[in-house]
Amino acid sequence: MKNYSILLAVAFSLVLWSNTASAEIIVHVGNVTVDAGTNALVQVTATGDENLTSFDTPFDIGNDGFPNIAPTGLTLIDVVSAEPFGTGLFFNAAENLQEDLIVNDVSLATGVLLDSSPTLLFTMEFAVGNSVPSGTVFDLTVIRDDKFVINGTSNPGPGTSPVVDVNNGSITVSAVPEPSSLALAALVVCGITLRRRRSS
Repeated sequence: MKNYSILLAVAFSLVLWSNTASAEIIVHVGNVTVDAGTNALVQVTATGDENLTSFDTPFDIGNDGFPNIAPTGLTLIDVVSAEPFGTGLFFNAAENLQEDLIVNDVSLATGVLLDSSPTLLFTMEFAVGNSVPSGTVFDLTVIRDDKFVINGTSNPGPGTSPVVDVNNGSITVSAVPEPSSLALAALVVCGITLRRRRSS
């Protein structure tokens, strides 16, 4: 019985330790699928139980190293800040908006208290070229999670508190839609009908 109590105490301690080691803010970069020749809107949201006071978010676009020229066929159009962040958002991308991206907002004042419902931080708009092959995936990777400032303190990184985790996102170019089985069946029926008319 004593050994059982010790095991329970150890298990409870491990649960407490794992809870304290979990992220206090989780940043989510959207995953979207669009057709070639259209624009992709990618939302960046956050959940957690802390006060986010600012962020300075570098993105590696295309998973080819940072900083680097963005992949062919993808052009950054705009970055739009969300309420309650107001107009303090800045984004920075050289080469006529063709390079990797840094998005920051340093004017959050008292900050935004996050909770379990996703809070929209900003939306990135990209143009996908007409000639981008179907099935192409453009990764959108946040390369520094220590640039999210919580309660006025920068996230110091893994193993410390506060902790920020990032779920990276992507833009996927739609595959060319194949004819559905119903459409194929309709073609077969039409073919049989025409054949019967010709033979009669």
